[in-house]
Amino acid sequence: MSFVAGFVVGAICFGIVYRGYKILKARDAFDFNDPEELLEDEEEETEPEATVFRGKIDTMDVSTSFIVAVKNDGTVISTGGTSFSGGIDTGYWKDVVKVSAGVNHIAGLTSSGTVYAMGYNNHNRCMTYEWTDIIDIHAGNEVTVGLKSDGTVIASGGATAFEYWKDVVSLTGLGDRVYGLTENGEVYAPHLNGTIMSDVKSIHTNVYFALFIKNDGTVVGNDPEYSHYYS
Repeated sequence: MSFVAGFVVGAICFGIVYRGYKILKARDAFDFNDPEELLEDEEEETEPEATVFRGKIDTMDVSTSFIVAVKNDGTVISTGGTSFSGGIDTGYWKDVVKVSAGVNHIAGLTSSGTVYAMGYNNHNRCMTYEWTDIIDIHAGNEVTVGLKSDGTVIASGGATAFEYWKDVVSLTGLGDRVYGLTENGEVYAPHLNGTIMSDVKSIHTNVYFALFIKNDGTVVGNDPEYSHYYS
């Protein structure tokens, strides 16, 4: 064996022996009976949770296509999109207090009562630039709905007329099924052609039906479209 080859083999062997020495020394220094050291070791091996958004988030909304969040400085960040909408750049949105995520578009309500809407603009669902005095919003599949401070409701896109709605205090919906709760507990539903219930204090929806909590504490599902009833 040449001198060079012998030197290389010797260096490798020394490295292996030295590495083993360091491992044994670290093992001897570790107290396996100390639960705190065991806990610290477990914590080091735990993978961090996935982070969707970084920064301080005030509020957010999700749909089958988007995750949209309002940061504490009133700016908006979003992820997701569809083949119709693509990704949506909300970089210029500011002073936003609430967001609503639809299937192909998103909407944002500002502190001054105006509304941003971006995404797939079929049926003019994103035409909200002239809206003012808005206090609540809902982005559906093909509609954007806005609640004004006087209790009336306006909409853009393929929406049923909301002209007869009055004294509304909140909007709840999923997709294009929108419910309006009035100050005296009545519930409007355009897809059901009028007022469908009274004495209600809150509305909760999912993909299949709506539930209504009444003032006496009972819960009723009274949407004939899905024929669910609870009490």
